[in-house]
Amino acid sequence: MLHKDRHALVVDPGDSAPVLAWMQEHPGVELDTILVTHHHADHTGGLVALVAQTGARVLGPAMEKMPVDSQGLQQGDQFDWHGLRFDTLEVPGHTLGHLAFWAQPQDQDPVLFCGDTLFSGGCGRLFEGTPAQMLDSLDRLAALPGNSRVCCAHEYTLSNLRFALTVEPDNAALRSHFSFCTRQREQDLPTLPVALQTERAINPFLRSREPAVAAAVQLQDPLALDDVSTFAALRQWKIFSMNLFDLTFASIPRLHGSLLLALILSGCATTTPEADRAPVLPTPAVAAAEQAPSAPIAPVLAPSAPAPVATSSERPIDLKANALMGLQAQTDIWERIRMGFAMPDLDNDLVRNREVWYASRPDYFLRMTERSRPYIFHIVEELERRKMPTELALLPFIESAFNPQAVSTAKAAGMWQFMPATGKYFDLKQNLFRDERRDVLESTRAALDYLQKLYNMFGDWHLALAAYNWGEGSVGRALARNRAQGKPLTYSDLRMPDETRFYVPKLQAVKNIIAQPEAFKTVLPLIQNHPFFKSVPIDKDIDVEMAAKLANVSLKDFKALNPAMNRPVILAAGTPQILLPWDNATVFENNLQSRAGTRLSSWTAWLAPRTMKAEDVAKEVGMSTEQLRSVNGIPPRMLVKAGSTLLVHRPQQKESNVAEHLADNGHLLLAPEVVLRKVFISARQGDTLALLARAMV
Repeated sequence: MLHKDRHALVVDPGDSAPVLAWMQEHPGVELDTILVTHHHADHTGGLVALVAQTGARVLGPAMEKMPVDSQGLQQGDQFDWHGLRFDTLEVPGHTLGHLAFWAQPQDQDPVLFCGDTLFSGGCGRLFEGTPAQMLDSLDRLAALPGNSRVCCAHEYTLSNLRFALTVEPDNAALRSHFSFCTRQREQDLPTLPVALQTERAINPFLRSREPAVAAAVQLQDPLALDDVSTFAALRQWKIFSMNLFDLTFASIPRLHGSLLLALILSGCATTTPEADRAPVLPTPAVAAAEQAPSAPIAPVLAPSAPAPVATSSERPIDLKANALMGLQAQTDIWERIRMGFAMPDLDNDLVRNREVWYASRPDYFLRMTERSRPYIFHIVEELERRKMPTELALLPFIESAFNPQAVSTAKAAGMWQFMPATGKYFDLKQNLFRDERRDVLESTRAALDYLQKLYNMFGDWHLALAAYNWGEGSVGRALARNRAQGKPLTYSDLRMPDETRFYVPKLQAVKNIIAQPEAFKTVLPLIQNHPFFKSVPIDKDIDVEMAAKLANVSLKDFKALNPAMNRPVILAAGTPQILLPWDNATVFENNLQSRAGTRLSSWTAWLAPRTMKAEDVAKEVGMSTEQLRSVNGIPPRMLVKAGSTLLVHRPQQKESNVAEHLADNGHLLLAPEVVLRKVFISARQGDTLALLARAMV
């Protein structure tokens, strides 16, 4: 954010709350301009609220769609902000319309807002553009004055520098800057902004033509023989390192895909987990890689809101002829899953790499499979009932490592990682009291509905999975592009973001390990082929802690099966059933019956009759302000708007449950608290209203 006199400018507001909070701390300052570098949600998510609150003008890429009205800019455009002139640069690569903004404040070093094109020590992913476009964009940024302060959108500095050290371990400037940045972060100080001249000395993506960098890249890819292919190989290398790819495969026995398939047939017939994203560390720290901090990545992690594309009629799903689909008792769930494998196998180097990654981390793989224990039987049951391939039961390994509480940087939630809009499309309720994107039964139902819809649309499971990760509209456009160019229409032949390109290989790698764990020296936990949980109806509101107590299970285990609860109470009108471990369900039912006349909830819903301060609400409902804010998630300096639903202590005299319309539609609306000041001004002869108004600012 830039602040000049009583004017403020913000760049890429992914969230409105921090900006509004800053405005509250600086009364009298007006946010009048918002700059946007590109259309991704983590750069535009706060626009609607900020424009509604402030009326600020929005300036962004002319060729990219914004969620609000904006002034479109392109290469060479200039604009003025209270005497500060900005130059606009088109820097495609991360997206096709990506912009950067450069300005020279008086008596200060220039400032460069480069979004996701240039990071300290790195550069953005190529989601829409080509390596040639990104290289050209970085060249133009590198040509700016060396004292320009690089203000990038994300602080990935230490992760980027670790990778840079694997490329140029003998770069003294890089080693020195890494030490400096490490000390900064140890003191909780930022590493940004950074001088552009420093980036020229340490950033491998600005140095891809340097002999040392080019030689290192060629060791990874011997076909990297010119500037563009060297840059492309370097960017691909970084992708592999972010996912902790081990590029030496000799340590794990490899089975060719066709041989592996033959072995399977002879016997019987994608928050992407955080540990799957950790950056490569320089030797000898690689041994501790699983504990290393994860590098944030751009948010194409979950199904996007479906485009209104008409689906074709139901397509039959071809299963292997001897897939028994649960008609024969298997000893454990893994055998049952293997019996239902029905998707064509993918066999390429990315699959081999992912096999190595998972197999070389047996402890992580064991934890991940163990975490699936409460859920996987139900998923397999649903897949068999729908006659869908049982490989899809492994998809939550890729999406969330089977963590129903997982939330991605793009706000995708649950073990199936639904975005908010996609969840609403598939009737997953998201309100004050529950988020069904995390619900075990509802999210599984919605995910399989979505996958079936995508298969019906594309007639190919690999394309359906790509669409689940990237969005059906994106896959449709990629197919149309290939069709127009006379190219094949298969998953492997489409141009797509790296996240999507690695998505199916990850699933295939997990499938291969599940199919033959001994070949990868992997041990799978024994998960019996029978239900883990039972659905138990409730007819009255009940505190979460009370429900766990009545079931004789720990609060942690209760929440693992009922992760959709957003508040410490379960409202029977909105959640008429809970899930409990099979043996504990009877315990709960007996204890619940013994308390038939007892009130089990200490909370209720309260509807705000008018816009109020949190302090006033607390007084009215008999709670402390701190507790009211905590249980309802109300930030400081925010008003509770009229019509909001709040969770409050249940009065002793109130016996009725929360009504269905509140349980299903309860929501919290907040507005910044406006601080009014009383100002006295003496008017003199000749003063005008305009002069007096300026004196009050």
